[in-house]
Amino acid sequence: MNENLTQLYSIAEKNNITIDEIPLINKLGVSVKIDNICYIALKQNINSNITTADVLAEEIGHCLTNSFYFLNSDPVLLKMNHDKAERTAKDWKIKTLLPFDKLIRSNIENQGRIYDIANDLNVTEDTVREAFHYYSRKGMID
Repeated sequence: MNENLTQLYSIAEKNNITIDEIPLINKLGVSVKIDNICYIALKQNINSNITTADVLAEEIGHCLTNSFYFLNSDPVLLKMNHDKAERTAKDWKIKTLLPFDKLIRSNIENQGRIYDIANDLNVTEDTVREAFHYYSRKGMID
């Protein structure tokens, strides 16, 4: 198990978040909150620990930021709520897996090569790209 997964399972345990692997069909992970308790379902047999950590971090992000949406709401509201909840959960994932100083250090060491930064930090290339976009939105990088 990689260091990111260990950290995430520890965060989940400290926050009483239940994680189960189930045979999901169209998603790698989902989270729900029932009676103030958060549950996460991860797809069984995800092909790598890095992908598992990426999915788990976002789902924990939903739980810890209370970023959920209701599927039975008005379609326009559903789209707005969905987008906001997803952005909030992804922002939590980035701050947790790729804190600014860690990302910048790896960026310098790896001369900006996304593949090498992802490899160095045990995250997906998409997560590295999302992190640069996040820190740019926050005005921390150009």
